[in-house]
Formats: sequence, structure tokens, C-alpha cells
Amino acid sequence: MLGVVSAGFTARAQSPANLFSHPLSRAEAVDIALRQNSDIRKGKADLEAAHGVVMQLRSIAYPKLSAGGGYNWEQPSLVESFPLPPPINNLIHIPNQNWNSDIRVQQSIYEGGRMTSSFRSAKLTRQQALLNYQALLADTLLAVRVAYDDILAAQDQVSVNEASVKLLTHELDDARRRLRPGRCRSLTCCAPMWNWPTKARA
Repeated sequence: MLGVVSAGFTARAQSPANLFSHPLSRAEAVDIALRQNSDIRKGKADLEAAHGVVMQLRSIAYPKLSAGGGYNWEQPSLVESFPLPPPINNLIHIPNQNWNSDIRVQQSIYEGGRMTSSFRSAKLTRQQALLNYQALLADTLLAVRVAYDDILAAQDQVSVNEASVKLLTHELDDARRRLRPGRCRSLTCCAPMWNWPTKARA
């Protein structure tokens, strides 16, 4: 059951040194989350535990095999014997060892609805565990994809901010060049840049 759920995912082992040697794609980020996310690991363990519960619930309908045995040994001198006339005493010997064994097979045929209830409980338990694991996978993968897209958006925003800083720096340098002594004899040339109101001289 666990193999059916995770059959569509391939786990590729990577060493920590090679993990961040190149920018991760969205598929690689999802693959790392599937292999290393603690919630998904716990979900797999819960799914396996639920599988054990299902087997335990269904075991009531399976045949039960039991076996037993025993062995007993007594010192020959402690074995009670009866005086018998010859030649009968040579033909009859009381053993000082004995052993026994038994094998039993039990199969329930009717237990007042208990078997039907166990099968129904096993089916519901299996479905609940599977749905919980699928929901956990979906939530985790969604969180990874959202976080990955947020990082990409943050990178784009950083690029935009860097471009804005470069543009403002260029404008500041241009303004400083215009305001150098001898380059700007009046405020008229700088007025369009700074949007300063100017008045014509009388």
C-alpha cells in the first residue's frame, strides 16, 4: 500500500556537498522534500502502523495454528516396579522417559457479527490512513511550491531594486556633474531636473 502511494516519486541520493552546488529547480526542491521532510517521514510511519492495525483486525478470520509438546525423564531407580514372575518380568519394562506433542488448527465460522465488524473496521482504517497520508503529501508539496515561488519573486524584486539603485545613482552622478563649479552658472539649467520654479530676470 505504501509502495502504491509513493510509486510516482523517484528518490535520487545526493551528497550535501552537491546539494547546493547549483540552483535548485522546482522538481529538485519537491524531491528533497519527499525524501527529507519530517512530516512526510512521520506520515509514512503512521501509514505502516495503520497497516499493522489492519492486519490485526483481519486476523480474526484467519485460521489459527498452535503446537505444543513435552518431555519427561526420571531416574531409573526412582521408577516404581512390580515384582513379576519370570519370564514376564523380562518382557515388561516400565519406561523412565515419556514425551507428547500436539498440533491444533482453529477456524472461526461464526462469532455473532464480530468477523464482519472486524473486516469493516479494517477497511475503514486503511482508507483513513491512506487519505491522511495523501492529504499530508498534498499540503507539504503545496507549501514547498509556494515557498519556491516566493523565493523566485523575491529574487526578481531584488533585481528590480538593484536596477532602481543603479538608475538613482546615475541620476545623482549626473546632477553632481551639473552642479560642479563652472558647469552650472545659474539655476535655470538645473530647474527642469529638480523641478524648481524659476522667474525670468527683469
